[in-house]
Amino acid sequence: MSVTVDELRTTSDVDLERQNAKLQNTHHIVHSLVSPVENVKKLDSSEVEKINKDMKIFELTEQQIELLLSGSDFYTIKGSDSESCGVFSRDKSFTLRSGETSNTLLFASDITLPKEGSSTPEKVTEVKSTLVECSSQVYYEITEGRPKLSRALSLLKPARLKLKRNESDSTNSEEEYKSYTFSELSCLIQASDSELRQYLTYRNVMNVERANLELKLLDDAYYSHVAMMILRRLEEESYNVGKVPKDDCLDCLKTLEPSDVLEFVFEKLFIKNNDENVSGELYKLNDKNVCRLFAYYLLSGFDKMCLEQFEQVILESLPDGVDWNYDYVNDCLITLEAPQKNREVVTFVKYFPEWEMTDDPPEKRLAELWTAKGPNGKWSLAQLTPFLLPAVGFKTQGVTALLAKYAKSVTDPVTKHKVYFKRY
Repeated sequence: MSVTVDELRTTSDVDLERQNAKLQNTHHIVHSLVSPVENVKKLDSSEVEKINKDMKIFELTEQQIELLLSGSDFYTIKGSDSESCGVFSRDKSFTLRSGETSNTLLFASDITLPKEGSSTPEKVTEVKSTLVECSSQVYYEITEGRPKLSRALSLLKPARLKLKRNESDSTNSEEEYKSYTFSELSCLIQASDSELRQYLTYRNVMNVERANLELKLLDDAYYSHVAMMILRRLEEESYNVGKVPKDDCLDCLKTLEPSDVLEFVFEKLFIKNNDENVSGELYKLNDKNVCRLFAYYLLSGFDKMCLEQFEQVILESLPDGVDWNYDYVNDCLITLEAPQKNREVVTFVKYFPEWEMTDDPPEKRLAELWTAKGPNGKWSLAQLTPFLLPAVGFKTQGVTALLAKYAKSVTDPVTKHKVYFKRY
């Protein structure tokens, strides 16, 4: 087709026509092409292959493009030779999948398109040429995904702060292990910075908000040791549990443990008391974290404990003003039913932290839960959900779909609630 230079259509003209025709804008990065002719540099096959390998094409949603163009967000691709890649924004994780098209996508710059019906025999025409810079039959789709976080603890555990029980422990603790700042760890973990920061804070990792300081993971036994020291201090000084002065509480303990560890554990156990009737900077106990502490403290030394005994001990052990609630520990405790010879069923409770489970596909995590309760174990939906949510991107419908595929359900004759067990 021959057209005059004056009547060439620009890409903005094409976009306007497409909008008028109400065609969906999928934002594939595709340009129209005028075939190259004389006086255009031709690339040999090796140069073309190199360009095609270096350039990757992504399909983005309208919202993703707007965020990128506004500069309010960015996307990072993370991966290694042993795992598939993922794409991550400031606060979300995405799955990266390759898609194929039967057409070859050709890429060139400075392209204009002729307007329809603009060519007439009376007008002088001119052909413009351009260079095809690369081509591809593969593009990448970015869809919502889930973070893979458990490796973070694996990397931090060798250098974790542990409870020193004797001199040999002190000698062993002097061994050097790789430590990481948050930025260094973020480069190795397939998660957004926001997701990783929240995960580490919840798992007793210090210095998460301080970019230039090395992260310190507190071993569970060490954390509970320091926490119980602080709680005993409350009893010794007879502090009001809703009006605890932080500095006074910690001062005499700084000769026993590092001050930064004491500060970190204190802030996990307490929240600031903002009651208008309270003057000064005073703190009150955080019920949830205190309950989780005592659950670990009571169960960590046992494979399991009789539920009735556990409830009695923990209610007697909790500080005044702290109310026990199983919702606080629904992601780290499971119950096991054991039939006895007299046909009586005894229920046991076991410490089973969700964050130590596999990051593999959700069905493998579900298989791990079936194994934990044994071949005849049954779970309610409320019991399964806290353990499965992280594996399905924290979507409740993902839990339901997973159970529909891999579990059977029946109505418990005693509780009248639906319970789930292994399908195969």
